Amino acid sequence: MLPRINISFSLRRQWLFVFGEPYTLQSNEFLVNHARTGLLIALQALGMPRNSRVGVMAYNCHTVAEAVAQAGCKPVFIDVTDTLQLDKTDLCRKSQDMDALIVTHLFGIENDMASIRKIVKNIPIIEDCAHAGGKAHNAGDFAVYSIGQGKLPSIGDGGILVVNNKYWLHTTEQIYNNVPSYTVGQEIKLWMRLWIKAVLYAPIIYDFITYRMKQKRSGVEHCTIDVRRMSKGICAIYNIERENIDFQIVTQRKNAVYWSCQMKDMGYRTIVGDNAFMLIAHTQDVDALKRWFKRYGIETATHFAHTIDWAEKFGYQRGSCPTAEKLTKELLMIPTYSDYRK
Repeated sequence: MLPRINISFSLRRQWLFVFGEPYTLQSNEFLVNHARTGLLIALQALGMPRNSRVGVMAYNCHTVAEAVAQAGCKPVFIDVTDTLQLDKTDLCRKSQDMDALIVTHLFGIENDMASIRKIVKNIPIIEDCAHAGGKAHNAGDFAVYSIGQGKLPSIGDGGILVVNNKYWLHTTEQIYNNVPSYTVGQEIKLWMRLWIKAVLYAPIIYDFITYRMKQKRSGVEHCTIDVRRMSKGICAIYNIERENIDFQIVTQRKNAVYWSCQMKDMGYRTIVGDNAFMLIAHTQDVDALKRWFKRYGIETATHFAHTIDWAEKFGYQRGSCPTAEKLTKELLMIPTYSDYRK
């Protein structure tokens, strides 16, 4: 079976992890162990009082709300549209009660940042670009990218915080200076973890072992963000792999267009983001479509299907974001990554 997430740790990457040259930082970039760490540091750099309110999209990864809570703030959940973009009408209703806003470009689907900025005016904006790799985002005061496994590029534990507004640069530097680095022992443990996970995601092993293990996992997750700088090994891999991002996007878009045509012929509506991170299919029978793809040896998933359950842990009230609640039951994500095999 072809896993829905691209995870690999090739011999080339293993060599780069140990012997590669690290990526040279730009003056406004900060390398961290996860994108969620970047979100947390950005929120801390804003220097907001405790219990400040931060807008987040209701259809989202639980780590976004986790970062807000760990920064001592409270999430304000904003609805999304049928195209998985921030609902600007709902934002207008709730923007007066916000001190900051996180805009997530879900599955590489771009939000209209110019119109969002007009609504929130002087409120600081953090762009969550974990799914939107391959394009520079500078409309927000901060932008956070992910190079974690399954992202673009899919490397390992890693995130990049970019400070677009120089007003926040010095404070971010001060916070980052106190962020610990990986120890040698932690680098070794990370290498082993990446290798083991890559083995588990090899198609034959994945089909008979890993896929079955994943079916038993609970959908409600919780995590405490372990704040660290990016691993030196991951930094060295990124230094090389970032050169291949444009090629990966072109390939992903070809794969997305192929499946989008198949879906259209079957009567499904699809959405393709700018970088075709995943193909989004609207369906009234998610399980039936999942079975159809499984017959072709392709794993699909209802990505963030438990997003409302996660949000409730942070004070979300059912019914306040109806479109997000509806979409959790109607969306199926099809893998498009560039290692696809026809």
